Amino acid sequence: MSEIKNKTISFRLTPSEKEKLNELIEQHKVKNISDFIRQIILTGKFKTTKQAQNYERLLYEINKIGNNINQIAKLCNIEKQIDIKALEELAKIEEELSILLEECK
Repeated sequence: MSEIKNKTISFRLTPSEKEKLNELIEQHKVKNISDFIRQIILTGKFKTTKQAQNYERLLYEINKIGNNINQIAKLCNIEKQIDIKALEELAKIEEELSILLEECK
């Protein structure tokens, strides 16, 4: 198995470009320039700390919604019909999804 060797890349920036880069790094609370540039290269974009937190919250909320849907499906399969309680739960799920969608905009 071949060993992966890291390569050093250097490039020049004008003073204003360097200042802008430092501002972005400070603003996004990145450890260093390498981590910042590496994320941009690998993903084509940079997620801010807030975006990362929102993404984690979104995954958590979607998981909860999936669990609710599974409970409703189980109830409907047992009773072979959908009752008012199940409809109310579906309405709550729809409301939660609407809120999440608005927060992601």
